[in-house]
Amino acid sequence: MDNLIIISYLAGILFIGVLSNIISKKHGLNPHLLFLLAGLLLSKLIPSINGLLRVEGDGLIQGVAILGIALVVFDAASRYRLKESDFEYSESLRTTLFTLGLNLLIISVFVMVFFDANNLLLGALVAVLVTGFDKYSKFNIKKRDEHLLGVEAIINPLITILLFVIITELLAVFPIKGLVGLLPFLLRILGGVGTGFFVGIIFFKYMRDYYHTHISPLFLLVTTLIAFLLAEAINGSGILAVASLGFLFGNIYVKNKDELVEFSQTISKSLDILIFVFLGLLINLNTNIFFLIQSFILFLVHLGLRYSAVSFAFLDGRFSLKEKLYFSFNTPKGLVIATIVLFALVSSSFEFGNLLSLATLFILYSLVLELLYSKFFEKKISAALS
Repeated sequence: MDNLIIISYLAGILFIGVLSNIISKKHGLNPHLLFLLAGLLLSKLIPSINGLLRVEGDGLIQGVAILGIALVVFDAASRYRLKESDFEYSESLRTTLFTLGLNLLIISVFVMVFFDANNLLLGALVAVLVTGFDKYSKFNIKKRDEHLLGVEAIINPLITILLFVIITELLAVFPIKGLVGLLPFLLRILGGVGTGFFVGIIFFKYMRDYYHTHISPLFLLVTTLIAFLLAEAINGSGILAVASLGFLFGNIYVKNKDELVEFSQTISKSLDILIFVFLGLLINLNTNIFFLIQSFILFLVHLGLRYSAVSFAFLDGRFSLKEKLYFSFNTPKGLVIATIVLFALVSSSFEFGNLLSLATLFILYSLVLELLYSKFFEKKISAALS
C-alpha cells in the first residue's frame, strides 16, 4: 500500500512540476523558483509526506540525488574546454576567485558566529555554496557582458563542486582523526580522479569513431554512472570521478560531441522538477523569524561582497555601474547548488544542522532577487543611470 502511496505522490509531484513549468513560461518566471516553492508548500500542507518519503522512498530519493549530482557534475566539467580559454576566461575566473575569497574571509566567519557552526570548515562550506551559480538571465545588456557572465557560469560551478567535495571529505576526517586522516583523504581524492580518467580513456576510445543516435547517448550516461559507482566502490570520490570524466570528455575528440552534450543537458534538466521539489519537501527549513532575519542579512552581505569583487576585478573602467550591478545581482543559485544541497541532505552522514537550511534560503533569496531584478529593478536602474 505504501508503494502505491509513494507512486501517487511521485505522480502528483511531476504533475505540479509540469504545471509550474507551464506557468513559468507563460509569465516569464524561473521555473526553479516555482518548483522549490511547490516543494516547501507541499511539506507544510501534507506533513506526513516528508516522513513517508524518507522511510519508504529513501532509495528513490537517493537514486535521484546520485543521478542528479553525477549528471550535473559531468555537465559542469565537460563545458570547460582548455582550447577555448581566452581573455574572458581569465576575467571570469578572476571575478569568481575574488568573490570566493571575500566569502571565505567574511561569510564563513559570520556563519560561525551567528549560525553556531562549530568549526571553520562548516563556515567555509557555506561560503563556497553561496559563491556558486550556474545560470544567468539575459536582460537588456550588452553582448559583451552576456558572454562574460556566460563564461563565469561555466567556470563557477566547477570550482564550487570541487571545493564542496574537498571540504566535505575533510569534514569526514577532521578533527576526529586529525592528521592521521590526511592519507585516507588524499587516497579518496586521488582514487576518484584516477577512476574518472581510467574509465574515460577506456570508454571514450570507442566513442571517437562510433556514433549511434540512440545508443551513444545511453552509452555516455552508463559511462558516467560506472565512473561514479566504481570510484565509490574502491572508496574514492564518485563526484571527483565524474568531474574528471567530464573534463576529459570536454577536451578530447568524440564523434558528434555536441549531440551528446545536448543529451546530457536534457537529462539534467529533466531532473529539475524532482530535485527542487524533493529539496523543498525534505529540507527541515528553519522558519524561526530570528533565523530568517539573520539569513537575509547574510544574503545582503553576500551581495555586497559580490559587488566588491566585481568592482575590484574590473578596475580598468570598462564597465559602467549598471553593468557591475548586473554582474552582482544576476547570479541565481540554480540546479548545481540545489543538487549539491539535496545530495548532502540524503547521502551525507555528517550533521550539518541549520546550514543546509541556510543554503536553501540562499537559493530562494537569489531566485526571488532574479525575479525582482528582471521585472522591476532593471528598468529603474537603467532609467536612473541613463
